[in-house]
Amino acid sequence: MVFLGAFLQSISGIGTGLVVVSVLPLFMTVKDTTLLILTILIFGGLTAAIKYYRYIEWKKIAEFLIYVLIGRLVAFFILTTYGELDVIKVWLGGFLFSVALYQLLLPRFSKKAKVARQSPNRLVSFTLGILAGIVGGLFGIGGMFVATFFIMLYPNQRFSYIVSIQVSAIISSIFSISLHAANGDIEASLLPYLIVGIIAVILGTVVGFKSLDKAKPQTIKRNLLILILIASLNLMLFS
Repeated sequence: MVFLGAFLQSISGIGTGLVVVSVLPLFMTVKDTTLLILTILIFGGLTAAIKYYRYIEWKKIAEFLIYVLIGRLVAFFILTTYGELDVIKVWLGGFLFSVALYQLLLPRFSKKAKVARQSPNRLVSFTLGILAGIVGGLFGIGGMFVATFFIMLYPNQRFSYIVSIQVSAIISSIFSISLHAANGDIEASLLPYLIVGIIAVILGTVVGFKSLDKAKPQTIKRNLLILILIASLNLMLFS
């Protein structure tokens, strides 16, 4: 699942968190799942950043990243308080179902309403950044808000769009992991999962980049989203 998520993320900008968080909470707490996802996102993001570093435009993304980090700080306090409770799995299932359904229906809405894309203003940057930080810090799936911001910023620059998402994931994930490490939330029992996850995400990212011009991300994404809908229902009904 990590490999498939990383593959999808490398060709479309989102995927790793959505795929992994739909399965792992069935076997571990939401807090441990999020810590695992954040660590995986760092290594997957580094693979992308190294390959496409020349497309990074720090001045354009710096303000947005500040808002994301503020959201991550809020998420840290929420996760350390409620992350061990089973009820948060129900919340996660509901949110995950909403995101997956939105992603499935988005292409239909986009075809019906052809609206000219505009560059994000400060209010849009703040709103998307805070939402990305809170949701990403809680569940590891804030990519939808990050992708929305960067598709507005780079509507016709695919590599800038992809690498900006990955750089955001690296910086915000390191920030969140550092907070949780300082708080003593990372346990040795997570190590085997981290090792397997890191290897899978690097392989998935590399394969995805090699398939960037040939793959059909919408087809792959649609099939995975259907599976995520099923998994999210399972979280809500049986947690």
